[in-house]
Amino acid sequence: MNWKTIEYDKLDSTNNEAKRLILKGEGGGLVVWAQHQLRGRGRHGRTWWNLPGKSLLASFVFENIESGEATRLVSISAIAAVRKNSSGGPLIKWPNDLVYRKKKVGGILSEALSKRNRDFTVVGLGLNLNYTRKNLIFGRRFSATSLSIEENRHWETGPLLLGIRNEVEKRLSRSKDENLAEYRENLAFLNTRISMITDGTKVNGIFYGVDDRGFLILKTKTDVRSVPAGIVRKARF
Repeated sequence: MNWKTIEYDKLDSTNNEAKRLILKGEGGGLVVWAQHQLRGRGRHGRTWWNLPGKSLLASFVFENIESGEATRLVSISAIAAVRKNSSGGPLIKWPNDLVYRKKKVGGILSEALSKRNRDFTVVGLGLNLNYTRKNLIFGRRFSATSLSIEENRHWETGPLLLGIRNEVEKRLSRSKDENLAEYRENLAFLNTRISMITDGTKVNGIFYGVDDRGFLILKTKTDVRSVPAGIVRKARF
């Protein structure tokens, strides 16, 4: 794929801009990158908070790839790119967060868009890069961390984004099964007890991974079920 990257100093959100560019005629292989987002979004309408220049904020545009597959693709590519420059790297908190232990370092928001009988998926990635603990204590209301805290080094946004893009390209040439296997290998909280909210109901159980559709496999006291969507509220090791 011939990638085209467009950089901005600030945007409302990279996903919004990517969708605007698709409507103007851009296609798959587009990367929208901003130094700062004024109205970044996460799942369920949550705000994605950021300080200028301290995050990697980018959206990848894919054509004819469904949302779940595209989310998994960007997740494992981001982890691979970080590990090429560090000794550790985050894991995936199902379905779309990147974490170190219980602390969130990144999030992914996937959105679908159709234009002239062409189907697009826009995958937004936000990664906390060079935040200090003080930045996160005063800027967040939830447990968060950054790559600089966890990996003890400074991160340059441009080279890391290029690395992620290159990892995405590699995985586009592989089979879905290979990418799903890598996703499974990088899941956080495997074989541990979790509490999650699904369909407005709290469910407790053991997290056994994901099925071939990417649904969470949960063993409760009464059954083993595949959960298509939900929020993992708590995990105990």
